Amino acid sequence: MFGARSLFKSKIWVLVVNLLLFPVQAFCFSQDFRSLDFHGTSVLLMNGKTGQILYAKDPHQQQYPASLTKLGTVLYAIHKKGDSSLATLLTGNQDAIGMIPTTKKKASNYTTPSHWLETNSSHIGIKRGEKLSYETLLYAVMLASADDASNMVAQHVSGSVPQFIDELNRYLADLGCLNTNF
Repeated sequence: MFGARSLFKSKIWVLVVNLLLFPVQAFCFSQDFRSLDFHGTSVLLMNGKTGQILYAKDPHQQQYPASLTKLGTVLYAIHKKGDSSLATLLTGNQDAIGMIPTTKKKASNYTTPSHWLETNSSHIGIKRGEKLSYETLLYAVMLASADDASNMVAQHVSGSVPQFIDELNRYLADLGCLNTNF
């Protein structure tokens, strides 16, 4: 029998895999992708089992990672903490949930901490002092791509967001993501 924690882990992995692969699967089964003109500046489509490159368009061009950052966050958080602290309540604090207008961040010549949320970022509106379970925050990261939840997860896992980012980059490099840096 599966315990609640192993069931959670299996749900997380199924969700992560589906988030990554569903659009590709739906696309691949509906059309012959080789005849299409992708509008993105770079594309890489690979068979996950064999490693065979199925389609590539400027695959080595660096891109902003967008929500892939969130998937990396959850994967590393689960790797480091496992499911031992899912019920732990975490409290929203200013460093994790504070927002700054993009114009002020730019005016500071980006000297403010990079993890401070910009007012137009993706978040779930966590309030200072609000308590949420670690499990709820992991789901918020995956389902809402929530930057505030990501910061709270990072603080819980590594003590601070900058420390978490350093650890995440090393973890991803160990997995083979050699040109990835968050």
